[in-house]
Amino acid sequence: MASFGDYIKKEREKRGWTQTDFGAKLGINSTAISRIENSNKQLSPAKLSVLAEIFEENLSTVKDLFYADKFAREVIE
Repeated sequence: MASFGDYIKKEREKRGWTQTDFGAKLGINSTAISRIENSNKQLSPAKLSVLAEIFEENLSTVKDLFYADKFAREVIE
């Protein structure tokens, strides 16, 4: 299963954005973007609506992906 970080990375790269470009759009630094994409940090749920808007994606789809990944992580732990 692809992680939420993989989803973010794929969508960011599809648009040709660097981590710095994307972080500026989302309001977080590139280090945090890197950690999120590598599944070392979770995106704040408060940023999901901004993320959906940036990716021009349905908010419920983004939330479903986020919470499915979060649930899977908790089960594994």
